[in-house]
Amino acid sequence: RAKLTDAQKADRRSKNILLNEDLTATQKGYIDSARSLAKKHGRSVSWTKSQLFIGGKFTRQPLPQGRRWKLRDYVKAHMTTLQHDYRKLNSSEKNILRQGLDKTQEKRVKLVRSNPKAMAKYVDKTFDDMDRDWTGIANRTSMQMMYLAVRSGVDQLHEPKM
Repeated sequence: RAKLTDAQKADRRSKNILLNEDLTATQKGYIDSARSLAKKHGRSVSWTKSQLFIGGKFTRQPLPQGRRWKLRDYVKAHMTTLQHDYRKLNSSEKNILRQGLDKTQEKRVKLVRSNPKAMAKYVDKTFDDMDRDWTGIANRTSMQMMYLAVRSGVDQLHEPKM
């Protein structure tokens, strides 16, 4: 793993300090607003905080089945309206829309997800199966054998299986 330069360390440190300051300010504002609400309505601060916390859960809940759309389904259901509105745009507006879509497509990061633990288990099982096969061949033929397996690069090297 590459070490960070002093400039990168200073940059990360300053970003971390700014993040901590923003979080502290937000928490302070949250506590102040909870206190003012509690005083206004004659409730305790802890009760008000718990009500605010519960309210946050409701905002993160998904919409009911009839009120949410997948993009593909939305486009299918509103195809004529979308096409009609698109035809109304002049050529410069269409170009701006296309360029915006191209920019968002370029910015989109394609993630390749891997599960290192699952990969390690798969490699271990494969080596165990291969070791069993090679041991059987060695016993039948009275030969000594050695195998070496390499996958990808050096950074993905697994410990030797003997």
